[in-house]
Amino acid sequence: MINVIRDIYSKVMTPLIDPWNHGPPATEAAVTDPPPEEPTVAYQPPSRDELHQDWPLDPNARAPIVAGLLAMTQRGATKTYITEDGETVTVKLKPRESLRAMRTLNALGRMSLRQQKRDHQAKLHNGQKTLNDLVSPANSVAAPRMEAEAQRQGLPCPALLDRATRDAILAQAEKEHIAVHGPIRQTGPKPMKPTAPERRNDWVIPKGAQIQIMNRLRDMVDPNGQEYQELRPHEYLSAVQVLVMYCRLVDAQEQFDRQVATGETPFDWEAFEKEVVQKIRQAHEAQQQKQEDPA
Repeated sequence: MINVIRDIYSKVMTPLIDPWNHGPPATEAAVTDPPPEEPTVAYQPPSRDELHQDWPLDPNARAPIVAGLLAMTQRGATKTYITEDGETVTVKLKPRESLRAMRTLNALGRMSLRQQKRDHQAKLHNGQKTLNDLVSPANSVAAPRMEAEAQRQGLPCPALLDRATRDAILAQAEKEHIAVHGPIRQTGPKPMKPTAPERRNDWVIPKGAQIQIMNRLRDMVDPNGQEYQELRPHEYLSAVQVLVMYCRLVDAQEQFDRQVATGETPFDWEAFEKEVVQKIRQAHEAQQQKQEDPA
């Protein structure tokens, strides 16, 4: 009976409620953004030169920066600054601030060690020469010119000419040779270019300052130290971490020093050339003395 009543109600009342609606309402069409246009030019990654990190720093600025940090590592150090209102304020540094300065100096020390390693690597690389590298195809032109210049200066041998004169004569002869025959083939490895001064990491931390920092760290971490008694637990632990950082830096420096002492030694071609010239000079003097004193 209830079902019959529901059917009658459905048939009679639905048209009265919404005579125009004979089904569920239609859903509105979703508004979407137009598809992005395809790029007309393919993506070109930046070049290595564009991505190169230079960040130049005036070499003369390094010493004052180190000095400022060293001053902040001393116990009882103060820092003076000017507020937004133009008032000059001086505050005493807290231990954690001195430790931050020590951390920064440690980072500079690590960079200085890496600079030492790069310099040593470049020295080894650039020392990889043979006697062929000292023989230029322009020597056949340069040799007579050096001999003539030696005679003009009253020298018995071209090897006794000063280095600047010999280099100038050889450079001119090589320039003439290149103009006719093309570039001179290099037999040795391509030499490494020296790092520009403004990009080097030559952070000089004086030995006395290093001792001062280590002494204060010891006073901070040694239970018998005076400053140890004043540090809070987190300050004490920070001091221990900084001390360990310096110990690791010392270990890395010692390891590199041993590598240099026991590893390959770059051949010093300049010293070799000076020695050859000296031998020639001594031989000429001995021969001249023998001619003057046959007995």
